[in-house]
Amino acid sequence: MKKDRLTPIAFSDLEGWPALGTFDILNLRLNGYDFHMALLTGRERWTDERVTGVFKEWARLVPYYAGGFLKLTWQQACDALTREQAGMYYLGLFMTAEVVAIDETVLDDIDFFEFPYFGNEFDAERAVEAPADVWAMAAKSPTLGADRGNARAYLEFWAQGSTQLLMYNSAPSLIPAASDIDVSKLDRLSAKSVQLVSRAQRITSFFDRGQPRRLDQRLGRGGGVLSRLPHEPGAGPRQATAANPELLGRAAAVWRVATPASAHRASFRGFAVR
Repeated sequence: MKKDRLTPIAFSDLEGWPALGTFDILNLRLNGYDFHMALLTGRERWTDERVTGVFKEWARLVPYYAGGFLKLTWQQACDALTREQAGMYYLGLFMTAEVVAIDETVLDDIDFFEFPYFGNEFDAERAVEAPADVWAMAAKSPTLGADRGNARAYLEFWAQGSTQLLMYNSAPSLIPAASDIDVSKLDRLSAKSVQLVSRAQRITSFFDRGQPRRLDQRLGRGGGVLSRLPHEPGAGPRQATAANPELLGRAAAVWRVATPASAHRASFRGFAVR
């Protein structure tokens, strides 16, 4: 791609959250689902050598990013892909709205693939970031006794593939999760997303959607703490050195004041490619 004067991987982190997905998937691929979830729920330490290993691997990707990515919005990174200035972009399916806003004809030229595997024991997990919005019945509702029947009927209504298809037609970036969904009614990228997610043995939320907002905001402050770790330590971005202890300490300190949460956003992350 570089020979063709393309930036191999579009990347941005002005808002602080886009890089969190890259951390998610690298940690899942290198250390597996159980460690990843334990880390994000405070049961493992951010100073663990396995976390340092994630940033070392991430440092190998940084030379393939465009310069100045800390000052780019996710839309600007997406625009680089749309305008054939970049070859790939790791983000959610919602990015297609930005593609359409720039040039709708480009959408037919975009496809995606799973984040590559590392040939280790965690390949079999086929982990993917695909958080789900859910409807739930409140167990401690003061009117549960009187409303249980109606509430159950409403949940059953939403569980149907035909209902979720109505949702999808209104918000195409949300892929239906019902087992009886008619995939032929979905657009090409959404249908492929459903098939990929259905094969996954482990599914996670996005770091920035499934974790406490305080953690997300503090890690994202100042252009993104996590995305600075792979390229600030040592001699520069081409050095796969240990993570900067001061920045990593900030990340660990943030986690100590945060508590797990369960806010989710329904979408899907994969490598988009032209």
